[in-house]
Amino acid sequence: MAHPNPPYLLGMMLRTQAPLACAYAGYDSFVYHTPPVRPLDYRFPHIQVDDLSNVDRVIRPLCDQAHQMFGIAGSPSFSPEGAWTVR
Repeated sequence: MAHPNPPYLLGMMLRTQAPLACAYAGYDSFVYHTPPVRPLDYRFPHIQVDDLSNVDRVIRPLCDQAHQMFGIAGSPSFSPEGAWTVR
């Protein structure tokens, strides 16, 4: 039985069996592709979480790090305040 009280640990892994590349729409409406990364398990550090009600704040660093693997400064899916903006 899971313990109902915080803290909690949150982790993420990108697992790919083939080369992985990123395709994203630029501000100019063109689609851009990044060079591929090799197939591997990309493990992210665990984050201690005390409150799961604001998951956006918690997952943003992990999403930013995933984008940084492809040379993008951070995830474009968050507002400057850290809220998820993709619908």
